[in-house]
Amino acid sequence: MSSRSMPEAATPAKPRYSGLKTIATLIVILSVATISLLPQAIGYGLKKWITAQGGEKIAVSNVDFNPFTAELRIENLTIARNSKEQLTLPTLDLQLDWLPLWKKQIVITGLQLSDVGLQLHHNEEGKQLIVGGMKFDLTPTEAQQDGTPWKLRVDQIKLTNSTLIYNGPLLTSSATLNQLTLSGLDTANTEKTVKLLFDGVIDNASVSLNGEATPFSASPTFNGEISIKDLSMAAYSALLRPEIKQLKGNLNTSGTISLKQPSNKRVETAFNGSFRLNDFLADTSSQQLTGNELMWNGKLQTSLNNYALDGKLHTKNITYQDEQKLTYRHSQADWSGKLLVDLKPEQKAIKGNGRLTLKQPDLQNTGSHIKAEQAELTATQATLTLANDEREATVTAKLKLDGTTVSSSENELLSEAVTWDGTTELKQTAAGTLISADGRLDGEAFKVTENKLNLAIGYSTVKWLGLIGIEQTAGQVTVKPTGELLVEGLKADDLANNLGLFDIHSIQLEQINHSEAGIISAAQILASKITIGKSLTKSDHLPQLDIAAISLNLPSFSPDTGLSIDKIEATDLKQRLTRAADKSWNYDQLTRAIKRISTSENEPANPLGEPLPIQIGQITLLGDNEIAFLDQTTEPAFQTRLKPSTLTVTDISNHTPKKLAQFDLKGLIGESSTIDFTGSIKPFAAKTTFDLKGRIEGLELPRLSPYTAPLMGYKLQSGKANSDIQLSARAGKLEGSSDLIINQLEVEPLGTEKMAALQTQLSIPLETALGMLKDKNNQIKLNLPISGDIENITVDPSDAINQAIGRAMKKGAKTYLATALFPFGTLLTLVELAGDAAAKVQLDPIPFKPGSNLIQSEQDPYLEKVAQLLNDRPEIHIRLCGVTVDADRLALIEQEEQQRQARTQEKKDSEKGKKGEVAAPLPPVSIIDEQLNRLATERAVAIERHLSEKHKIKGDRLISCLPRIETDKQKSQPRADLLI
Repeated sequence: MSSRSMPEAATPAKPRYSGLKTIATLIVILSVATISLLPQAIGYGLKKWITAQGGEKIAVSNVDFNPFTAELRIENLTIARNSKEQLTLPTLDLQLDWLPLWKKQIVITGLQLSDVGLQLHHNEEGKQLIVGGMKFDLTPTEAQQDGTPWKLRVDQIKLTNSTLIYNGPLLTSSATLNQLTLSGLDTANTEKTVKLLFDGVIDNASVSLNGEATPFSASPTFNGEISIKDLSMAAYSALLRPEIKQLKGNLNTSGTISLKQPSNKRVETAFNGSFRLNDFLADTSSQQLTGNELMWNGKLQTSLNNYALDGKLHTKNITYQDEQKLTYRHSQADWSGKLLVDLKPEQKAIKGNGRLTLKQPDLQNTGSHIKAEQAELTATQATLTLANDEREATVTAKLKLDGTTVSSSENELLSEAVTWDGTTELKQTAAGTLISADGRLDGEAFKVTENKLNLAIGYSTVKWLGLIGIEQTAGQVTVKPTGELLVEGLKADDLANNLGLFDIHSIQLEQINHSEAGIISAAQILASKITIGKSLTKSDHLPQLDIAAISLNLPSFSPDTGLSIDKIEATDLKQRLTRAADKSWNYDQLTRAIKRISTSENEPANPLGEPLPIQIGQITLLGDNEIAFLDQTTEPAFQTRLKPSTLTVTDISNHTPKKLAQFDLKGLIGESSTIDFTGSIKPFAAKTTFDLKGRIEGLELPRLSPYTAPLMGYKLQSGKANSDIQLSARAGKLEGSSDLIINQLEVEPLGTEKMAALQTQLSIPLETALGMLKDKNNQIKLNLPISGDIENITVDPSDAINQAIGRAMKKGAKTYLATALFPFGTLLTLVELAGDAAAKVQLDPIPFKPGSNLIQSEQDPYLEKVAQLLNDRPEIHIRLCGVTVDADRLALIEQEEQQRQARTQEKKDSEKGKKGEVAAPLPPVSIIDEQLNRLATERAVAIERHLSEKHKIKGDRLISCLPRIETDKQKSQPRADLLI
């Protein structure tokens, strides 16, 4: 039968409907049963799950679930472990979306938690987290890593009035959450913004956070507002170990913050607001930083290679120390401005501007200490660029330092104030370094003390306006200044001897410049009120040198060409030369100090080195000048002064050996004596070399009495002297003479003992010598030879004067005598009498015939000359000394024999005619010394009588001396010596 021909049987409709109804009923019954039992099942499953995670003593008072709305409510969930509550959840409200579950996506449309108490525990390795007593592994297993991951979307999570306690291996913390709200959390949409609101307390610090984040993005971000009040940093110290051993402080912050984490890059941050850190400590193994306060207000930005700051920074009582014994501290610091740091590998740069104020900065290192009352830096522009080995920096700023002290074991620097306002540039390359500073420098009360040398140098003020360039290449440093410089109160003191080396009221350098050839020059250097060699402790001691002003015209200097000055002018020079009783000079101490300071122990002497070239066109003295001399070796002290009216020295040079500098000196000595000298000198010769000639006129001789009295035995009562001097020195050897004219000289003897020294030199009494030297106008003319070694003067200056005068007078006296007695007096000699230590001037003797005391007539003309000499010179006295010799003895014997023969003959004649008597032989004639001395005395008396009777010479001017017997047969002759 064909299927087409057989009709299909109809299905009964009622039974089918009844079956569907039954199924539906069963479904409804099952659904109702499921719905009724689902909360219990959820509660049971929740307990099983918590138990599986390690929870103990789990309690849930109620679970309510609506499958149609996907709303779940859990009430009074508690988890306890080890008899301690780990989790307290009074109420949990959860809204879900069913459909996304089929796509392995959990969607929570709402989650609300309140009054939660939760404890979180990290194990020591940090790989497991215990939440409310439940353990969760933080390292995913392979099964968890395989397959399609579940996605989560949370439209809103809200947690209120809850507490959280966290215990980890490095941190223990507690938090109270007044409110925590998360909105828009979706792992499927990684770029979706999540809103976050937090308000609560973390470790007793109030914390609030309100912002937006993209936590699931490839570059996560956060933007929002943050506020933290009184957060203690001590609890977080362990998180920073081992880099930081200890961290303390109290943090407060408020502002907006932006965070971004680019893929495989450093977090980019931006903060705009304020934060304050109080009583903080950061301690590492090698460094420590402490402070009372650090406060920032402004913007902070960081990125991979950039850092930017724009705002204000304030700190108090900051202290920094490191293991190298470096310590820095300040009481307060304030900075405001902008700073941009670019750390690109190929080129690093820093740019910024702002103002920094440091109060009481203090830096200490091994052997050095730097501190100041205050430092201020205001920079309008500052840049620093680092590229490979090259550096460039430009800073336009004003820097002020107040109360600066820099000290070490060797020296100490004190500066009351210094200010720099200008632009400073630095450029460093492989070829060298170039530094330039263009601006104004002002300094006050600066002082440097060098402890090793006991030297102090300082100034009261300094002002510089201009440009200074410093170029260093291949070990050579070149300074290139252009500008004006003024220094006031410049001084240097030798503290070891309480001696002021120099004190200059002001020094001004005008139009300082430099040339391409490396020559530094100025239009003029002006110095005023220069004081040299003043005692620091004895206010009544005058300085060795005072100069009212010095000007240097067109000075220039370079290491190659040396020092060149067109003209030097000194005004109102006052110099004081003093020789103490011990024959030391007042400048000895100054000379020793300069030598000590200028001699460096670290630099060996280089005697073969070329001296620095020096060339000075002219040196001139102007104004009222005076050189005062005081010699305390005499009694009373000798003093005089030289007042130059003109002093000019021209063409001074040390690199033209044959060229002599010319000088011209005019002035006064004392009150009225004048000097006038001209000549030439080599000021830089190794040994003194000069030529001079000139005249001293009207020299007051009584002033020289302190020298003449002790050494000559005479006091100069009156008189003036004029002297024409010609003097030269060659390699330290003096040669010359002085033609001296003395007017109206009167002397006063002071005693025999004091006169002895000069008597030895003159051979005659001074009065006698002066009497012979004076002409009719009461003038004495002498020529004083001058010679000796300048470098080896061992004779006392005053003694040298007396010796020179003594020689001149002796020579002059003999010359006068020879002239006065002409044509006689050709035998003038210098003799030393027996028993008389003094050498005497001897005139031609008066010869006598042997055995005779009679003056021969041919001696009358000579004796007349002698008488005229005595009459013309009342000061002259003559000693008459009779002398006998062997010829006198023989003559007396002969005379005695003749007399004996005459007496014998007379006796024979009278006895003629008498016989028987024979005359007895007579003994030989003998002449004793007494007879000879009597003959010598008779000769002196004969001359005295001749001069007295014939020429009216007073007897008190003719002085007899002891007779003398000479035994020299060849030289001796009978005579009477005439001694002056």
